[in-house]
Amino acid sequence: MPRPGMVLSVCLVGYNCGRFWLEFARGDVQRSYFLGFSQAQWTSQILPFAMFAGAQAGLLPGDRWLLTGLIFVSCSFATVIIMRRVDERSRFALEHPRHVREFAGALSLLNAAENDVDRYLPANAIANETNLIHVAETSLGIRVSTSIIDDGRSLRRQYTLSRTDGLLKRAAAKRLATLIVRLTHRSSSAELLCAGSGVFHVMVEPHIV
Repeated sequence: MPRPGMVLSVCLVGYNCGRFWLEFARGDVQRSYFLGFSQAQWTSQILPFAMFAGAQAGLLPGDRWLLTGLIFVSCSFATVIIMRRVDERSRFALEHPRHVREFAGALSLLNAAENDVDRYLPANAIANETNLIHVAETSLGIRVSTSIIDDGRSLRRQYTLSRTDGLLKRAAAKRLATLIVRLTHRSSSAELLCAGSGVFHVMVEPHIV
């Protein structure tokens, strides 16, 4: 028979460990954030400390379980912080709910602006005074532009991705391409092309005219 309170301790430890990482997939934009972590993630860090202190005081059983959970959540926090410091455009930053909402808003504005202009760019066209290409930028320095390429047989929507303060890495461009498909072209697939110098083109599957 487990000691009184042991089941509760194990459940809380498991919940805190899982909730920290699942929080990245929830996308709760309205939730309070501090230093890039949500309220629930801070709770998952503070609660194991409180539970371990309670175990040390003899109020809760399961010292080892609580210590394991405390170490896991603390290491998780440290891992995310280090990854963010190493690469500010890492998955955690690019796929943060607030940046995803900002990126989605930029795509909506670009598409709306393009529809207002109602102009298609011919294949291999160069942007100039007669070929207007709208550009949007997020708070992370991610720059995105869009145009429609007409090759005479079909229309292909092209998104161009870059960074304002350095070279955009392929891994980051791939994540952004995935976001573009999920946010604006759910029934389509896309091809990621490197244009050199940290610039990438996302070619959405053609729509037959």
